Amino acid sequence: MPRTLRRLTPAALLLMLVGTADAQTLVGAGAPINNQATLYVIDPTTGAATPFMTINMPAGHELYYLASASNCRLFAATYANSSSIPSRFAVIDPATGTYNFQLYGAPLATSYCEGVDWSPRHNAYLVGFGALGNFSTRRLALVDINGTVLNTSGTLTQTDTDEIASDATRDLIFDLNSSSTPRVFNVTTPFPTPVVSGFASPPSITNFKDATIHPTSGKILFSDSDTDRLIELVGNTYVQGPVVAGVDLRGLTWCSLPVVITNQPSNTTICPGGVATISVSNVGTGPIDYQWYENGSPIDINDNPSAATPDLSITTMPCVSDEATYYCVITGPCGSVTTDTATLRSCFGDFNCDGFVNALDYDEFASLFEAGDTGADINCDSFVNALDYDQFASAFEAGC
Repeated sequence: MPRTLRRLTPAALLLMLVGTADAQTLVGAGAPINNQATLYVIDPTTGAATPFMTINMPAGHELYYLASASNCRLFAATYANSSSIPSRFAVIDPATGTYNFQLYGAPLATSYCEGVDWSPRHNAYLVGFGALGNFSTRRLALVDINGTVLNTSGTLTQTDTDEIASDATRDLIFDLNSSSTPRVFNVTTPFPTPVVSGFASPPSITNFKDATIHPTSGKILFSDSDTDRLIELVGNTYVQGPVVAGVDLRGLTWCSLPVVITNQPSNTTICPGGVATISVSNVGTGPIDYQWYENGSPIDINDNPSAATPDLSITTMPCVSDEATYYCVITGPCGSVTTDTATLRSCFGDFNCDGFVNALDYDEFASLFEAGDTGADINCDSFVNALDYDQFASAFEAGC
């Protein structure tokens, strides 16, 4: 029976796992449930959605629009289906789980707003707004991250600015209520008098909630709450993407997301000759590095390569009283986060490592004990004697 353990020594380096320096993460918001909106990391290929944060919404508001913000944060804007409730915005910090909804500066503080995105061309957020109560947003504003209004435009000839999506060369507005052609426009000059040109003439689909442009590929995606799909704008048509199952899609943005832990490591046990796994689940923009620690010291990945992965594998502990603690430091471009500590303890009741504590374990230990085999020296005092027998009996009776 294997009884040895490679003791794990301090780490010499970290292993880079995935991603590139300009990687972006697709983040979406779901419709509020009990006044709470959930943020998700969304796989744009499969539609798989991983929740990572819950937002308490102001009464009467929904989180319709998302945009990226500096320092790996998110800019969120609300929709209020009311003639008396002005829109609000919040800066969300997923790294700390904090946010604060507040009113825009004048004149948006008493306006109805739709469509928000960060405009690299103007180094500010481009917002569509209009008079409160008429549900038509026919003017544009530039807003900083504090909600201060930097500039406002004259009236657009378009019916509404349902959505805004920007990148380094384009500020697109989407007039989804329009029956005219085109329905997507490029705002070539926003201020003081908007100058727009036709960009695309896709068919009418009315329940898109937000749009986003990937900053390097230029791919334009929508969130569609009618079908819970991602929709891509390609030329003059909409191309259906994957279903984001279980999520009533609202806000959508590409962003740099800090590492957020979605499942902490948990305590576990290990049997003689077995292998235990302690895991962490997280989301965030890569590249992401993992470094596990044992009893406060980094584990050398040359001894244990799994110490640089989300799933740490640990070989058997040689003694019945052995116990160790483990945690992981996860590092991405937005900084580092440390997991909770998990405890690993030996489980010598399952002496034959078959996942059960039963008579087979007792017989196997007794056989080694009667032969004086060192495999029965479970207290690691270099003797096979009654102390080992008593400790095994105690572990067996406890079920571990």
